[in-house]
Amino acid sequence: MVDKLCVLCTRIKNRVRELVLKEGHPEGGYQACLDLRYTKRKLPVRVYYNGRYNGINKAEVIGTAKLGLPRVLEVLAAIFPDLADVRIYRIDFAIDLLGIPVSFFLVNCHIARVQNFRLYRSRRALSLYLRSSSMRTLLIYDKGRLLKRKKDPMARILRRDDCLTRVEVQLKGSVPFKQLKDIRRYREVDLLEDLRFFQRRLEPHKVTPIQLLAAAGLRWLVGTHGLQAVSKLFAPAEWAAIRKGYLEPMQTVEIPPLHELMRKRMDDWFEGRIRFPRIKEME
Repeated sequence: MVDKLCVLCTRIKNRVRELVLKEGHPEGGYQACLDLRYTKRKLPVRVYYNGRYNGINKAEVIGTAKLGLPRVLEVLAAIFPDLADVRIYRIDFAIDLLGIPVSFFLVNCHIARVQNFRLYRSRRALSLYLRSSSMRTLLIYDKGRLLKRKKDPMARILRRDDCLTRVEVQLKGSVPFKQLKDIRRYREVDLLEDLRFFQRRLEPHKVTPIQLLAAAGLRWLVGTHGLQAVSKLFAPAEWAAIRKGYLEPMQTVEIPPLHELMRKRMDDWFEGRIRFPRIKEME
């Protein structure tokens, strides 16, 4: 599904412009900003009018995941004269995985040639940024705990022992498809193609005591800091040797079908089908 959508356009409808100038306030380099949910228009969108340096207008759709594409297009059509002129500035895609904890991705996932890794721990949740940059971010976090903390009605469908993890890809600026009319083409892109899964190599009857201790040390490091972070502690040649000796690619049957799930959730959102996390995939 699409969890967030921000678009840009050089033109804006006169009635919207007048409303934003009358009731809005300057914000973030724009002449005026107004959340239309709290106006007579009651549209789920925040409008930024007349950027200080380029004169471009921005619209941030609120609650994108719960709207679906048909409704989003209706909302944007009420703001901009021609949707053919509307460009995508930011778009986030997400899938929710029931029963797979964030720690699974922490200890098993790796992306080559990525430096900006971040890990946040708290008493209640774990958030993992396998990639974090100004243009592309891969975020994995405990969605179930977040819903419960916010007392979101969606949390009621989760049982006490349920684990709901969100995998989210955030694209900004130089996105693959800039025109809003091409938004459905994102299903052609594997947004997680560079994500690799590894597991520890288990051959206890063949290892020496030193190798056994090294494997235990690696296991502790990965469990504490994550596979991605540990890989950055070593030079590329050293890490290649460690990976060859102590890790092996995870079996396909053990890896969640992320690309397939992402594409299915995109199709649902594009068609306006809003699903709940507990709905099982049809065979």
